[in-house]
Amino acid sequence: MEAVSKMAFLHHRNGSGTISKSTLHNDPGNPSADPELFTPILDVNCAEDKNTDEYRFLCPHAGHFKCKLTNIVFEMESKGEVLYRIVSWDCHLLNGLPQKEPAGPLYNFDSPEGCIRRLHFPHCKGKAKLTVAHVAGGKVEIIQPLTVTETHVIVNIQHLCCFGLTLPWTGSPIRAQVLLFYKRITEHSRSKLHIHLLPANVPVKEAAIFRRDCGSNYHPTFEVQFNIEAAEVTLTLSDRKGKEVWTSPPVLLTGADFVDKHKAELIQRFNSVMEVADCLNSKNMINAEMYSKIQAKPTPQEKMRELCACLDSGGKASKEEFYDFLVKNHSGLVDDLKSESDQS
Repeated sequence: MEAVSKMAFLHHRNGSGTISKSTLHNDPGNPSADPELFTPILDVNCAEDKNTDEYRFLCPHAGHFKCKLTNIVFEMESKGEVLYRIVSWDCHLLNGLPQKEPAGPLYNFDSPEGCIRRLHFPHCKGKAKLTVAHVAGGKVEIIQPLTVTETHVIVNIQHLCCFGLTLPWTGSPIRAQVLLFYKRITEHSRSKLHIHLLPANVPVKEAAIFRRDCGSNYHPTFEVQFNIEAAEVTLTLSDRKGKEVWTSPPVLLTGADFVDKHKAELIQRFNSVMEVADCLNSKNMINAEMYSKIQAKPTPQEKMRELCACLDSGGKASKEEFYDFLVKNHSGLVDDLKSESDQS
């Protein structure tokens, strides 16, 4: 399994769609066409299913358009509206498909104008024997792709309803993404880490919503339980042969964490203390009394020590402002401290 690490995000509720021209790569189905990237409008609680959100694409003209959230490419014959959402695979329908299994989410499409010519579905299997299941009226039709590229499966569209990728059951490796969700079991004892292994073509924003009935769109979850006092957990995933296929990414410090971690070094090495005091005072993050105490100290080290005391009383926001000041005006010092920390 080739694993791609992704962090979980809160569901993005976008009020309007945006379209921009892609300059990164050409459309996978037609190398001469450069797809326009768009962010769909998100309709919360769609009309068909109140527990599901729906994407809305207002196509301005004919052409190739790629959804930033799902990576689906729409070949449009004309301007029009497209509604699409992820629905659950019906296990009973899948049982009627000998030696077939889902190879990605099942999407429901609707376009009143009937303006979709082709759909390009992202896949995570290389050029495997992928097919497309067309689900309508309680029946499943297997459609042979027009083309299968390194990234997408392309099919002609005649009648809209539900479409999803399928492939023969082989148990072969896929490109995957790893999603981590933290949950505290009790206030003072133990915690739990939920680990979701998902195909790379499942939109991470969809997976970030916990629903009681997630159907067969998402894989089962591994659970790791640990003491709540644990300051750090190192997590790796290995295949059956013991080969490491994924390791947890390094944790990036916030600005406040950086200030706390390097307080001693900043006291000794940072001299422009009054510049910071002026900045914080102008934004009402320290008061006049604090400013006077910093100003009264005779050496830069003592001024910095007093500033740190003010930052501690001001909380995270004050430390983040100080860090932003350092990055903007003293980036060399920030880089040195980070480098020294990485080497230690």
